Amino acid sequence: MLGESGMHGLTHRRVDTAAGVPAGPTLGGPIAALLLTIAGRTATLPELSGPGAALISTRP
Repeated sequence: MLGESGMHGLTHRRVDTAAGVPAGPTLGGPIAALLLTIAGRTATLPELSGPGAALISTRP
């Protein structure tokens, strides 16, 4: 399994979910923070950035 060092220097782009994904503000951050946010956890919200970060932090 690749760790962080194996992914260093690569840019990631999704290619399998282009259809049916609603457009909205960009939300960026470390993958762990994004996954925890998707799972409903709030501990990593300070690690997120972009226009979507302010929006997601106001959601219940």
